Amino acid sequence: MTDKGNPTHSSSGRVDILYQDELACALALAEWVVREMTENADAPSASTVASSLQTKSEPSDWVTAMDEYVERYVRQTLHKRFPKAQVCGEEGGQSGSTDASAIWYVDPIDGTCNYRFGLPWHSFSLALVEAGRPVVAVIADTARHEIFHAVRGGGMACNGRPCVSPVHAESAYPLWRGGVVLSELANHRWWPGLDKIAKWCEEEFTTLRVFGSSALDLAHVAAGRAAGCALHFANPIDTAAGILLLQEAGAMVLDGDGRFVEQDLPTTAIFAGWHGTAQALWEIGGASR
Repeated sequence: MTDKGNPTHSSSGRVDILYQDELACALALAEWVVREMTENADAPSASTVASSLQTKSEPSDWVTAMDEYVERYVRQTLHKRFPKAQVCGEEGGQSGSTDASAIWYVDPIDGTCNYRFGLPWHSFSLALVEAGRPVVAVIADTARHEIFHAVRGGGMACNGRPCVSPVHAESAYPLWRGGVVLSELANHRWWPGLDKIAKWCEEEFTTLRVFGSSALDLAHVAAGRAAGCALHFANPIDTAAGILLLQEAGAMVLDGDGRFVEQDLPTTAIFAGWHGTAQALWEIGGASR
């Protein structure tokens, strides 16, 4: 029996990745979201009319008509294509069979506050989780039209091209020095540990960036564009896709207790990065959470 999480090789030498149907559907949905958000970027109903705007837990926690429209379409498509699976969305909660071992986690717009005010840093995130571990992941940068994807055992790619891990030539300083580390606020609030990480970045000549989309943070670390990322939470709606991207890229992922995340999803915080960055971030900020 073939392990669904690993690639198999045909007699021709071609690598056959399982979950092809699921990955194809996820990529098609990501491409649709990018088109819809691009075509409706200036549509009044998308983000600027007061009647289409709501807040959830607090005034900085926005939801727009586009959030609801995207999630509704994605949910309907997934239930039609994979009727035995459950769907858990940022706006609409869970739907489908409660006995399902497969769950699709969807965040229609991660970075809604940015989107609402026209800041071009927001994303669409979709992950299939089976038996507690992500097996298919897609994150679309809806402003820059980049689509990152991964399937367990099949590697990670951006716009169809495999991503190459960052190569750090031997030197007297670590990868993060002179580089970039990403983090996020707790909605609009500072979280315990972020002060220490900010101070550490200052001392290490590392640039700390807080952009407003945790999914994109994880994707950019996986793509080797940032040395690491520290997140104070591990909600699978926001992070399941990014975790698989990181794992397939070969980056290290630690949970809030400093434990290595190999397969199952973390339940607390996330510290991820390259060449010791994840461990350094956890040692600085993890114990202060």
